[in-house]
Amino acid sequence: MTEFKKFPHLVNNESDFPIIDNVDVYKYDNDFDYSRFDYEQMRLQICNVPWDMGEAHIGNRVISGIGNVVYFETKEKRDKWFDDIPNNKCYRFNTKFKELHRDMFIDVPIPYDVCALYNYLCVHYSLFANDDSLVEYEHDDGLLDWYWFIREVEFLAPNTTRLHIMLDAFQTFIYDIDVTSMILERGHAPMFAINADKYLSNPVNNNQYLLAPDVNFGDDANIAKKSSEIIFNSQNMKAVIVTTANPYNGTWGTKANNTWQTPSAHFEVQGTESYFAFAINASSLTTFLNNVDASVPQFMQTIKAVCFISSDFITLGNSFTFANVSCNVIDAGYKTNDLYTFEKYDFGYPENCRNMAKLYTYPYAKLVITDENGDSTTVKIEDCKGTLQLRSHIGLVWPWLRVNGHLSGIGKASSKNITFHNISSNNISIDGNWYDYLYDWDIPTFGITQDAGVNNDYATHFDRAQAQLAANNQYSNEMANANAELADQNNIASNTVAQAALQNALSTAINTANNTKADASCFATQMLNGQQADAAYAFTSATTNNQIDYQYATGNLAAFQSGVNGAVSGGTTLASGGPYAAVAGALLGGGLGAFGALMGAQAGVNLTSSQAQATQDQMLANLGASDVATGRERDAIIAYNNANLTATTTYNTASAAASASVVNANAANDYNAASTNATNNLSTATNAIANQIKQAALNSQMEYGDFSNGETATSRPMGLFCNVVTQNDYAIKRTADEFARYGYHYDGQWEFDGNWNIGKYFTYWKLRDFWIANITVPDMYIDQIRFFLLEGVTVWRNPDKIGKVNVYENASM
Repeated sequence: MTEFKKFPHLVNNESDFPIIDNVDVYKYDNDFDYSRFDYEQMRLQICNVPWDMGEAHIGNRVISGIGNVVYFETKEKRDKWFDDIPNNKCYRFNTKFKELHRDMFIDVPIPYDVCALYNYLCVHYSLFANDDSLVEYEHDDGLLDWYWFIREVEFLAPNTTRLHIMLDAFQTFIYDIDVTSMILERGHAPMFAINADKYLSNPVNNNQYLLAPDVNFGDDANIAKKSSEIIFNSQNMKAVIVTTANPYNGTWGTKANNTWQTPSAHFEVQGTESYFAFAINASSLTTFLNNVDASVPQFMQTIKAVCFISSDFITLGNSFTFANVSCNVIDAGYKTNDLYTFEKYDFGYPENCRNMAKLYTYPYAKLVITDENGDSTTVKIEDCKGTLQLRSHIGLVWPWLRVNGHLSGIGKASSKNITFHNISSNNISIDGNWYDYLYDWDIPTFGITQDAGVNNDYATHFDRAQAQLAANNQYSNEMANANAELADQNNIASNTVAQAALQNALSTAINTANNTKADASCFATQMLNGQQADAAYAFTSATTNNQIDYQYATGNLAAFQSGVNGAVSGGTTLASGGPYAAVAGALLGGGLGAFGALMGAQAGVNLTSSQAQATQDQMLANLGASDVATGRERDAIIAYNNANLTATTTYNTASAAASASVVNANAANDYNAASTNATNNLSTATNAIANQIKQAALNSQMEYGDFSNGETATSRPMGLFCNVVTQNDYAIKRTADEFARYGYHYDGQWEFDGNWNIGKYFTYWKLRDFWIANITVPDMYIDQIRFFLLEGVTVWRNPDKIGKVNVYENASM
């Protein structure tokens, strides 16, 4: 006989179990009141829900992380949602039978084919006993609402179907757990924590949710969508002229007053001694240069360079007028110009993803900063402060005409001012990673040309004036010499004529003296003859006295003859003294001769009477013939003398006139030649000056200034360009799809506030870890919660929206 184990809890422990024949069940001592359980024990609701269990089982393969759940925020809202399902959309019934579902199925009195149309079971357990007589330890705060997914339906009978179920742990327990913190791997929480507008207002300070590596469907961003630039030669252009001279307040003089000069001065330019730089409107440059040529052409040679700079990048100082054009001194200093201010529309993203801040981070988008030569630098948007600025300084210290600049607004370092010194102090403001974004531009400089004739006009002005003065002085000297020589020759000619006149006067005086001599001789002879005649007539009474008278007569005759001869001789000797000198000479010569003759006559008194008588006799014999001969001789001599005088004076006069004429003619010719030579020399010198001016005008233009760094000045703008660059449209769309569906990869500590509903419709959560405070749920169910959260779950705000909204509708929140 088979031994059966005794069951001590049976009455009296006297019967074996389960042997029926020896058991009297009615003998069981039972005073338990079963009526207390006689009311509804369980309420069932079979319905459909739009969420799922979060995993798929295909054979041995399990796919997880695809769950959709609903967070109603409160149990009351959850219950209301189920209560609001119309009766024709679900089955509700109550039973006094309580099934604890340890075998994960439940039988319901609904045909198999009908149950196959439903996926969810809500079970509300009532208290085991009525409220007045609760089971020991039971209370109202117990977990009475359980939610199950219907995994499978099994036919048991035409009116009975077995539902194979799996607990919806999230919906059942989520309201009873308190998640305080988590390591969020991915989700919508960081996506909805910041939108594009807020992020772009100051990316470097608003990027804390955006920088984890994430999905990427493209290569490096290379599609330029927008360009913003700072152009140094864009508008409001100024022509900047660098000069060694002083156009500011120098004295330049005028050509008319022969006061031309090129003034200079010492200028402090940006804290150092340098050439003077000033600005005029670029449109006035041609007028300015023309005016310079007209009034102060010497200024051109002082120009070291001409360049063009926008007035947006220089500060204009004191104004002044030069060459009748308004000019400005240029003040040193830094300029700050906005290069780019972030605007989400610049990236060209579709409207449905335009607010996704992560799309404005690398590698999806970036900034490429480049100059006109294509030297580029990549800047990550997440490193910027919201507005990029170029802080630039125009260097005008010749020959280093440059733009020095650095970018401001990249990096987090606060701005600060730095002061440095040369002659004066200089300030520069820096911030962020300024040292990584230094830029330099050589300013293109240009030269100018000046007509060689204009250049020569001032370059040789005083040399030409000196040459003209020398030519004029030489002409004056040559003409003075010619006039002096002409006067000298004219004097010589005049003296020749005057000498001839003097010679004629002398000849006339001589001729007169000779005629007087001849006449006197004739008179003396005749007088002697008369005396002799008288003597002859008185001879008959000849006595000794007569003889003596004869001797005296002879002495007187000799004296007279001697006077005549002396007069002639004396006149000849003194003729050079003129006519009056000739008369005086005659008188003097005659007196001396007569005196000698008389002395001789006195001696003749002693002659013997016989000698005197003999002589007297002879004289008386010759007297008649002698008088006649003497008269004729006198007339002949006088006639000869007069004729000779006439011939001589005529010759002298003609000869002197001819000589004077020749001298005057030669003098005139010499004067004319000298005058012509002087005039020709002056003309030659003057023409040489004029031809030098003309020749200079034929020369090539003079070049001033410096042509440098202008290789691309007329083909490219000079400046800095900020290019907004993104990945291609496909890559951006695919990335945006992922962000819209699953949010951003974060992989960091996330301070959770208890609200699983962040998105407008749904919120994706995928955690690596999380913390729960006050755990009141069995660990097995917490594991199911972990399954959802660690594998990835989409939490919906309203179950009625599941499957009915586009993921971008949620992202547009």
